[in-house]
Amino acid sequence: MVEVDEAICTGCQVCVSVAPETFEMDGGVAVAVSDEVTPEAEQAAEQCPVDAISL
Repeated sequence: MVEVDEAICTGCQVCVSVAPETFEMDGGVAVAVSDEVTPEAEQAAEQCPVDAISL
């Protein structure tokens, strides 16, 4: 399961650029559009500057 804590997401778009099949922007914050934990989703979680992504 892939989740973004929208309360702490800063909207930096790192996750969207790393894993566009998993994340998209919605109103200035990222949201998960797929529950599949792919290598790209794992990389996005590691690169999130505020640790807003949980897998």
